[in-house]
Amino acid sequence: MFLRNAVVIHLVMALLCPMLTHAAEQPVEVQGLPFSNGFVFDIPFDGLQQGTAPYDLTRSHDEKTIEQFVTVKQERFVLTGSDKEIRFWGTNLCYTACFPPHDVSDRLAKRLASLGINIVRFHHMDQRRYPGGIWDRDAAVATTPAYRDVNPEHNFVHAKLDAEALDRMDYLIAQLKRRGIRVNLNLKVSREYGTADGFPATGEDQMIPRRGRGVDMFLPAVIEAQKRYARMILEHVNAYTGMSYAQDPVVAMLEINNENGLVYGWNLGMLDRLPKSWHEALVEQWNQWLQERYHTTAALEKAWGLSLQNQGDGNLLQQAQVKHGLRLSSAKASIDNGEQSGEVESADENRDVMRILVEDKKMSDWRVRYRWTNLELTAAESYVLRLSIRANRQQKLRLTFRRSDDSRKTFRPSHYMDVSEQWQAFEIPFTTPTDLLGNTSQILLGMGYAGLAVEFRDVLLQPSRPTGLMHGEGIDENQQVPWPNKSDLAARNSAFQTDAMAFLRESEIDYWLQMKRFLRDELGCKATVTGTAAGHTTPQIAAASVDFVDTHRYWGGPKFERSRYNRSQWTMKHLAMVNHPATSTIARMSTRRVFGMPFTITEYNHPQPQDYAAEGFPIMAVWGAYQGWQGIFQFAYSHNRQSIEQHGLSGSFFDLSGNPVQLALMPACSTIFRQGAVAKAQGQQAGFVSLEDQLAGQLVRGFPRLVEAVAYDGGVADNAWMTSAIGLARTPQQANGTSSTSMQQPVTWTGHDQQAGRICFTGDQAAGLIGFVKDHPLDLGWIKLVPGNTSLNGFAVVMINAVDGQKLGRAGRYLITAVTRCANRDMGWDDQHTTLGTNWGSLPTYAEAVPLQVKLSPQTADVQLYPLNANGSRRAMVVMKQQQYELQTGMHTLWYELVLNTGKP
Repeated sequence: MFLRNAVVIHLVMALLCPMLTHAAEQPVEVQGLPFSNGFVFDIPFDGLQQGTAPYDLTRSHDEKTIEQFVTVKQERFVLTGSDKEIRFWGTNLCYTACFPPHDVSDRLAKRLASLGINIVRFHHMDQRRYPGGIWDRDAAVATTPAYRDVNPEHNFVHAKLDAEALDRMDYLIAQLKRRGIRVNLNLKVSREYGTADGFPATGEDQMIPRRGRGVDMFLPAVIEAQKRYARMILEHVNAYTGMSYAQDPVVAMLEINNENGLVYGWNLGMLDRLPKSWHEALVEQWNQWLQERYHTTAALEKAWGLSLQNQGDGNLLQQAQVKHGLRLSSAKASIDNGEQSGEVESADENRDVMRILVEDKKMSDWRVRYRWTNLELTAAESYVLRLSIRANRQQKLRLTFRRSDDSRKTFRPSHYMDVSEQWQAFEIPFTTPTDLLGNTSQILLGMGYAGLAVEFRDVLLQPSRPTGLMHGEGIDENQQVPWPNKSDLAARNSAFQTDAMAFLRESEIDYWLQMKRFLRDELGCKATVTGTAAGHTTPQIAAASVDFVDTHRYWGGPKFERSRYNRSQWTMKHLAMVNHPATSTIARMSTRRVFGMPFTITEYNHPQPQDYAAEGFPIMAVWGAYQGWQGIFQFAYSHNRQSIEQHGLSGSFFDLSGNPVQLALMPACSTIFRQGAVAKAQGQQAGFVSLEDQLAGQLVRGFPRLVEAVAYDGGVADNAWMTSAIGLARTPQQANGTSSTSMQQPVTWTGHDQQAGRICFTGDQAAGLIGFVKDHPLDLGWIKLVPGNTSLNGFAVVMINAVDGQKLGRAGRYLITAVTRCANRDMGWDDQHTTLGTNWGSLPTYAEAVPLQVKLSPQTADVQLYPLNANGSRRAMVVMKQQQYELQTGMHTLWYELVLNTGKP
């Protein structure tokens, strides 16, 4: 407490003594931090002080245009009645943060507007009853279970919205509108479809995907449930604006179904074990699709061929070059490849059985794997793996099919087997990729679960002849073609597979179009509409069905040991993205953009407590402006109403509401992106991927979020994004490549090959450095900014923005932002610096500044420089010596205001 009071007293004295310089300050050293000269920099909950440099930097008069609707004009969002482009720098509110008390809403809207936010995404409102969500607090909870892995509290009757939840949301949106901030309303995000609403329960071997993913795109009853909820929200009249959300221009965007897709769901195996009635609905739609395409069984047989029994010869695992055995990753296991162990039937006495006992205490299948490698498989051929297996308990085991070269790429989706104490025979078909070379294949059986004993026998790998139409199958009267599980599709021939992929793709497009028509035609919504994030759908599906393409991306987030979001068991790598451009988020996201449509990223973060997290949003702002994207949203501002007004890092990986470094970066980042302070790339590279190749990608690519076909698949070079705007073309005629004619790029990314990556950007009204920038000056001629060393080997973010709309070097105010990182005292990092479990240390959170030399040219005169308080107000002016300012970390600020009274003409 004494240390925090010392900081407060220091700030008060600076305000009372405006002529006091910082040269004589004696900063108090805070113990328990990974850096020296830590200080508290808490931006007020009601925002920045009006008239200050960071406040004025973000003012773009959005309040004057808030009654104009946002619409789409080719690749841009524009305001109706004009051709004025509007770009969005946004954030997310989730769960209870969408329903704060009125006084909190007043302060929140002021704070967000002052920091440069001009849109807020309302997310995860639909999962819970109030106060946890928007549904009626008195909604009846089911007495029968819904399905596995679903919180029983989420299985309630979804018939009515809660009056207080609506009132709080209405008031918050009215306050946002008053401040010129628009909203993105998410419709289906995380509600469940349970027995309380009359949906089926699951049998013992059945599964409904969590949050209804996949199934909510083809089941009519589930789609109708989504429409009812959308109607409740969008026809509701906000008591504080007098307008329904369908008609209010404050609603700039609608998102139909978060992180969802039919192709995505199928690829994850979500559709393989549905309740009987839901599976029958899928089979019925599949056969209807075939009927409309082929009309008769004879035509279908001609297209697919009538298949013989699937059979191969030999055992490829007995080839001389094949190696097999245990592969351990920091784990313990024993192997018995001889006598039987355990009780077995007498008929098995003479059969070889492999027995493996896992002695490791951790629970990850990859820690103990049995591997068959150096497999001599032929490219573009079909095979089948057969084996019998049992274990000492029920357990889900995974088979991975991948290349054994350095890429380690999978060439078949992982196959999961539910094993038990009884012997079971499994048959897993697969097809090899067209570019497979020689003996570069391997199969791995993961079993790294503590105390697990696994026995397997009769392991056989054979060539396979895939089938088309089986005897008895058809589309004539009293005939049917079964819908294949994901694990069974490889047993069918390419004609069957292509049709199955086309059915999924077209069914998904039909769903998005149906929902979009409902929103526009029945509800009269004026907002722009997107479906879901590319990566869960494909960019081409989005281009065929919605107004703009959206995606989500994160860098370096926590990896959870056992279950998702277990806050006590996670690890994190501290990798600076500036050192990894080839695998950066920019490299992947850029390829999902479709030319001719706006492109947004509605979820982005470098989650806390990464050491290098400060790089994330500056990189996004700079490269987003350079690529010509239209919207970037932080994920998230807050996940609960309590953390909306809580300073510091308090145990959330994603919430930024209390992060002093991320908040201090927001005015500069918002302005760089929204006002295009970095010029768009002059060159453009557009790739085209044919429908045939898209369908092939849906089938072969194993990782579900990579079923998409992106610009790289269409011929765009891997590093083209560094010098050109890249994306996908809708037609082969639109695919092109134009190069920049400029000798000087506004953005450069260098030094990464020496693990000292840095980004330098310059524009008419902003410039900066991101990364390992020690002793790498930002030289603009009239001014030179030279960063010094930091606790992260010179890693820092330094930016300068023109506050008054002037070009760099001309008279006016400038905001200098200089940050490194933040931390709590005594954070409980382990020896490897990979996890702190739940020990986030003690508040308050302290920031680390950047030592900075500000050198002015001899021609630059009549200058003042002020360190700024966390509300943006000035402290005592710094004394310039020999055309140079020495800004030390002991000044305890992340912002400086430079006033240039006489600039260059």
